[in-house]
Amino acid sequence: MSWRRWCCAASPYDPVRDFVAIAGLYHYPMLLIINPAIPARTTAGFVAWAKARPQGVNMASVGIGSVGHMMAERFHLRAGFQRVHIPYRGGPSAVLAVSQGESDYIFDNIGNPGAFMRERRLRGLSATGRSRPRQMPEVPTLAEEGFPGMNEDVWFGLWGAAGLPRSFVEKINAEANRWLLSPEIRRRMDEAGHENLAGPPEAMHDYWMEDRRNWVDIVRETGVTVE
Repeated sequence: MSWRRWCCAASPYDPVRDFVAIAGLYHYPMLLIINPAIPARTTAGFVAWAKARPQGVNMASVGIGSVGHMMAERFHLRAGFQRVHIPYRGGPSAVLAVSQGESDYIFDNIGNPGAFMRERRLRGLSATGRSRPRQMPEVPTLAEEGFPGMNEDVWFGLWGAAGLPRSFVEKINAEANRWLLSPEIRRRMDEAGHENLAGPPEAMHDYWMEDRRNWVDIVRETGVTVE
């Protein structure tokens, strides 16, 4: 299924033609997180452990077609081990399942499992993205761990209907940037593991177009569809 058919099957609009970027908000990486009872301290160690289990390991996600699901599917395909996918209803239940050993690993953001990781009830091995998470500089990227190309992260932005007056777009963009760069919002983003995407509308558009190309490849590689 082509990206356009996959997208339009889920929505009645064309995301490229019918919308215009107004402002970027924030983005964050996804972490490869495992149950700490697994005797692995690195991504390579986890892959070796998983490969030694021909019956497969349990992979948690927050739902079929979610970002974490697709990243986890891409990872296991590239790593070459068997897995059993267990979708949960939301992040808290999925993270709890991994911490309790019901599932072995998950790809999730920094915020959901943060407390569990500080209490050593979960172990973060590596992260998607082009650089290490600023809040967790000890966690290497997947590229550093031998899995290049897994640079995708999760992002949020402001969009409007195509054809909005440029003056309106620029005004909302300026207000969004002012808010994003305020000390209080920066503090809250740091606590949540988020990085702001302050900048002009064109920067958000270019960021999205590059990300869109990456996700086309992920959908094709994994065969995952929306739930």
